[in-house]
Amino acid sequence: MVLGVGNRMLGDDGAGMMVAERLSKAKPPQNVMVVKGGIAPENFTGKIVGFKPTHLLIVDAAVFRAKPGSLRLFTMDEVSGLTFSTHRLPLTFLTDYIKHSLPEVDARLLAVKPGRVGWGLKPTREVSAAAGRAVEALLKSLPETLRKNF
Repeated sequence: MVLGVGNRMLGDDGAGMMVAERLSKAKPPQNVMVVKGGIAPENFTGKIVGFKPTHLLIVDAAVFRAKPGSLRLFTMDEVSGLTFSTHRLPLTFLTDYIKHSLPEVDARLLAVKPGRVGWGLKPTREVSAAAGRAVEALLKSLPETLRKNF
């Protein structure tokens, strides 16, 4: 399962949603659900838990030491040290609930370093390119992950 998070109206904050939208259009493998969680991903916990994924990849813009458009994979234990800009609830609330409800799920965060975040801004070229790289990597790696786990 891939969960895109962020606000498309706030420039680079919409990175996770860009990935989810592009991945959906690219038609991922049938056993992969893509959820567009937007600014309230906690509203999709029932859908996530009901799907019972073996893997969950949350994609979101996050502030970490890197150049804008950089991608970094974090474990859920590492998420508490990151900054997110537009969530109604901290992302750790969502990840803690998922870990409690699905203790066997391999959950990770694919963080995209934003360049510009602000109302009405368009995504930067760096973050748009990063979203494309993320989708390409996911389309290549998802079939391998599925072969190992289904």
